Amino acid sequence: MMPQHTVTRSPIRSKQLRLSIQALSLILISLLLNGCIFPGVFRIDIAQGNIITEQMVQKLQPGMTRDQVLFVMGTPIIQDTLNPDRWDYVYSFSKAGATPEMYRVTLYFQNDQFVRLEGEPPPDTQLF
Repeated sequence: MMPQHTVTRSPIRSKQLRLSIQALSLILISLLLNGCIFPGVFRIDIAQGNIITEQMVQKLQPGMTRDQVLFVMGTPIIQDTLNPDRWDYVYSFSKAGATPEMYRVTLYFQNDQFVRLEGEPPPDTQLF
C-alpha cells in the first residue's frame, strides 16, 4: 500500500489569503460603484430646448405675424392648446455636472400679431 500524503495548510497562511481576497474584492467593488464619479471621467455640457439669443429677441417687433415670428425664433417648444396666443421658448444648459440653468421666453399674440414678450434670453456665453 502506498503512503498517503496529506497536505496541511498553515492556518495563518489560509487566513492571510482569505483576508487578501476580501480586501481585493472590497477595493474592486468600491471602484465599480464609484466609476461614475471617478476623477478624470469626462462630463459633457448639455444644452436642451430652443436656442434663444439676444439677437433673435431684438428682431421681434410688435405687429409681426406668426409666420414672421416663426422665421425669427423657430418653432416654440411649448404651444399651449388652451391658449393659442401664447408661445413658450424654453432653454436649459447644464455645464459638466452642474445644476442646470433654465431660461424661458414667452411670446404673446393678439389677432394673430405679436404684441409682447416676457422673460430674458440666456447670456450669449451660456449658449454652448
